[in-house]
Amino acid sequence: MSMKRFLNPVALLAIVWSVIQLYWAFFGMLHVFTSRPLHLSFALGIVFLTKPFRKEGRVGPVDYVLTVIAMVIALLYLWEWNFLNERIRDVDEVPTRYIYLGLAYILLTVEASRRYLGWGVTSVAVVALAYNFLGHLIPGALGHRFILLTEFIEFQILGVEGLLGVPLGVSVEVVFYFVLFSAALEVSGGGRMFIDLAIRLTGSFRGGPAKAAIVSSSLMGTISGSATANVVGTGIFTIPLMKRLGFAPHYAGAVEAVASTGGQLMPPIMGAGAFILADMTGTPYLRVAGAAAIPAIIYYVSLFCMVDLEAKKLNLKGLSKEEMPELRSILLERGLLLFPIILLLGYMIAGFTLMWSATSAAIGVVVLSWVRRGTRMGFEKIIEALEKAGRMTVPVAVPCAIAGVVVGVVDDTGIGLKFSGLIVNISGGMILPALGLTLIGCVIMGMGMPTAAAYIMAGTLLGPALFKLGLPVLAAHMFIYYFAILSMLTPPVALSAYVASGVAESDLTATGWKAFQLSLAGFLIPFAFVYNPSMLFIGPLGETLWVTITCIIGVAALAAAITGHVSLPLAGWERGIFFICCLGLIVPEKLTDVIGSVLLVIVFWRHLARAKKSALAVDSAGPMA
Repeated sequence: MSMKRFLNPVALLAIVWSVIQLYWAFFGMLHVFTSRPLHLSFALGIVFLTKPFRKEGRVGPVDYVLTVIAMVIALLYLWEWNFLNERIRDVDEVPTRYIYLGLAYILLTVEASRRYLGWGVTSVAVVALAYNFLGHLIPGALGHRFILLTEFIEFQILGVEGLLGVPLGVSVEVVFYFVLFSAALEVSGGGRMFIDLAIRLTGSFRGGPAKAAIVSSSLMGTISGSATANVVGTGIFTIPLMKRLGFAPHYAGAVEAVASTGGQLMPPIMGAGAFILADMTGTPYLRVAGAAAIPAIIYYVSLFCMVDLEAKKLNLKGLSKEEMPELRSILLERGLLLFPIILLLGYMIAGFTLMWSATSAAIGVVVLSWVRRGTRMGFEKIIEALEKAGRMTVPVAVPCAIAGVVVGVVDDTGIGLKFSGLIVNISGGMILPALGLTLIGCVIMGMGMPTAAAYIMAGTLLGPALFKLGLPVLAAHMFIYYFAILSMLTPPVALSAYVASGVAESDLTATGWKAFQLSLAGFLIPFAFVYNPSMLFIGPLGETLWVTITCIIGVAALAAAITGHVSLPLAGWERGIFFICCLGLIVPEKLTDVIGSVLLVIVFWRHLARAKKSALAVDSAGPMA
């Protein structure tokens, strides 16, 4: 099997790529003008050989030629890295060969984006490139000065502001190594361990499989960092269980989509976008993970409450004891694979680099896997993990590269400052309208896009407007990051929900809209932490505890309003009051907290009284029947 992998050009590229990255982890990263082009070219090659130009799906000469060109460009960077490092920008002449090389590299990246990501993110890059060269023809504030081709190439190719910029750098230096850790954990059986543990811990409760989906998807999502991959990885186990228990197919798919998407919000690892957020804001990653903790917990509490009330409404039970895996068996067979996660956190807390922490944890997986026969990673599985790591990095590397091109255009033309000024003017300098415009912009940019690309573009274009209005940098970027992720659940292009719909064999539209309803708390939480950054641990601890408690109660009220059931089906006016209570408790003001709490107590007490009266009526009617 290993020999077959080495004879497969895609597998060979992925394995060699992983080996080179491991070499950098142990012996030091090469200069950015060598490591980033190599990283990108491997990703481009894998795209060209897995997404052929021919419609029938067969790899042809064109695909091999494009792969060779991409690798030759990377080798040229490697050969001339010293020249590139020593040249003085805006002083030294741009060599003619780099004009041709630069144009070819950008076009290759755009073509790889078109093949792999579709026209969503690619069209943004095409428009950005057109604006770069033709924007000087636009009259008024949206126009810009004439930009020479040599200036464009120097900015995009011979510097670290464009194609080879920060987003691609994060993919090279951080994301790959966490993907490698995830791949090793998956190959060793750690992914299945999370699912079995979740089923064992929650499966016996009412609606147990749905709750297991929430727990396992949050655990797997924080490791994989990919909503769609998480949907497939855990959904193939949890969705059939939910359907068998009695949940409608579209509901089961929606629960899995919302739970899997939230994994990118859940510390300690989160998704690739979180590493980029840390880099863009200059914030230590552990600080970002800490800030994300409370909002992520509230997000999952909301989903948990909705699932519980839905199970109660449908009178669903949990799994039987015979249907659940034994805890002792899970821990004996795969329990040791929990320790690499602890090792990873330990290294990060101790101050080691993210690269070294993730690499050490991946090695820890391999070492500990040998304790049990069922998890043992021999040469074959190690090679499989290396190949999987290369393939799994492509969905991050390509969007980061194409986003870098867009960011470079935004910086070079100055459109970012003009765009933020436009938002400030339209909003009248008021925070709430500006946040609303930012939300809409994030959702539009995120339609069909990977989270990392959506966040980078939205953060570059929309972030400065929020800074101008005085919002803390971390809170503003967390707001944008949230909606870049939630765009995966927002119709009409709810990508996570659509993938889950395929697994659940449910109606696509119904699954998408139900996922949007179940994720509604996620659309309210960012407004709460923007208006009260204490939720992000920015401020007094007492305030943090207060806003956390009120928000948790608020999302529980939201679950009742969305589900339409507590002890009995809710009347329309009751649902309305529950929703008003939710808003009052989530809005970070003491007065609204008090009003929301009082209203909630009243409506909940009346509802319980009605439920008790109904139960007494049923009891009294029983003997008569």
